[in-house]
Amino acid sequence: MTFAAKPQRPGFTLIELLIVISLATLLIALSLSGLQDSMLSQRLTGEALQLSATIQRARQYATRDNRPVILRLLNSTDPADPASPPAWRGWQLLQRLADGTPRALEEAHFMEAPLLMHADPAFTTLFGILPAQTAAPAQDPPLGTLGTAYSYVQATVHPDGSNNLPRDPANPLWSITLHLPTRTAKPGTPGPNYRTLLLDPFNTRVEVYD
Repeated sequence: MTFAAKPQRPGFTLIELLIVISLATLLIALSLSGLQDSMLSQRLTGEALQLSATIQRARQYATRDNRPVILRLLNSTDPADPASPPAWRGWQLLQRLADGTPRALEEAHFMEAPLLMHADPAFTTLFGILPAQTAAPAQDPPLGTLGTAYSYVQATVHPDGSNNLPRDPANPLWSITLHLPTRTAKPGTPGPNYRTLLLDPFNTRVEVYD
C-alpha cells in the first residue's frame, strides 16, 4: 500500500519572527502610552473638581462664620521633590483672626506632578489681576516641609457670597486653568490636555470646562 506524503507546511523565517515581535512590542508600547495619558487626564479632571469644591466651601465657611474667607493659589516647589522648580501647583483656604493674622481653615492641597496651574494670565486670568505676594514667616502659616518658602495670589470671599474680584464687563468671568505641561503645546494655547474653572465675581459660583 502506498501512502501519499503529507505536504510540508512552511515555517516562519527568523526575519518574519523578528518582524512579528517588533510589531507586538510597538503595539504594547502604544497601548501603555495611551493608558498613561488616560490616567493623567482623569487626574486632571479630579483636581479641577477638587479646586471647584474648595471654592464652594469658601462660600460656605464665609456664610457660616459671617467672616471673609481667603482663597490662596500657591506657587512653590513640589513638596515631594524639593529640587523641582517653583510653579503654581496648590491652593488653600484661610480666615483672618481679629488681629489680622491669617489662619488655615484647611491644609494646603498640592497637585501631584506633572499637573500644574497654567501660569500664563491669558489662561489663568486671576494671575493678571491679583498681585503675587511672598509668604512672610511672621505673618503667613507654614506649609509642612515648605515652611514659608512659597508665594501666592489671593482672593477674598465675603459672607454674602460675593468676592473682591474686579467686575469687568469685558471679562465677566475669571479663569483658573489646570493643565498637563507638554513640549508639543502650540504657542498661544493651553496645550492638548487642560481643564478651566470659570469664576463669577458676583457670587463666587464656579464651573469646570475642558
